[in-house]
Amino acid sequence: MVQQSRVAGTIFESVCHLRVFRDRLFGDSYFFSSAAVYRGRYLLTAAHNVASNSTSGVRTIDASCGTAEFTVAGIDFPALGRDAVWVPARYSMTRRLPRRHCTDIAVVRLPQPLTSEQRFALAAYRSDGMVTVAGYPGGYRGAPEAMDANHLFAGSAASRAENAYLVNYDVLTSTGVSGGPVWEVRDGQPTIVAVHVGGTDRTARGRVITEPLRAEIDAVIDAWEAGTPAARLPAGNIDCG
Repeated sequence: MVQQSRVAGTIFESVCHLRVFRDRLFGDSYFFSSAAVYRGRYLLTAAHNVASNSTSGVRTIDASCGTAEFTVAGIDFPALGRDAVWVPARYSMTRRLPRRHCTDIAVVRLPQPLTSEQRFALAAYRSDGMVTVAGYPGGYRGAPEAMDANHLFAGSAASRAENAYLVNYDVLTSTGVSGGPVWEVRDGQPTIVAVHVGGTDRTARGRVITEPLRAEIDAVIDAWEAGTPAARLPAGNIDCG
């Protein structure tokens, strides 16, 4: 991945840094991850970034968008609560990998829309081709010093389907990129075709966008727009093939 210092006027204005504060059995702590702006007011990310369970509950989420370097002083949307988060009802952090990634998708609602010169579209993954993934990596042994979960990086590689719900791309990512957008350019429009969810020692992985999943995400957002409280949003009938 390559550090991105130029953000203004580019699609990177729609890539976001998440700082999630969790209550845990062995002490409260912050976790860092990534997301992308969709439909102006909503963030697409991985469920494992923002979901709560019996041993790790999300208390607040701080979201910062379009920043080359995250700083506490520059947080755009501080202390978003659980009522701003949707995850599929069947998502489970304890399900074995890679099956856990089937429902590893989430939507976070911002208090107000963001404005940016370039915006992401969302569409089903169609065929293997070049994709780009972006986010805020936490680094690995021998990584650049700036890989500290605070600086924006991006990388591109050819994609290939792993199964009905996962796509692989050989970009060296790390913790912190989870939830970041995986996109291709269609007719000049940056289009998210997967959400980064992790990887193996050989390749990175994204949860692919299928047409039913895109429709489910839009249905959740439409319900929110209509005033539906978070507890009554669609449960999420996520297709796993």
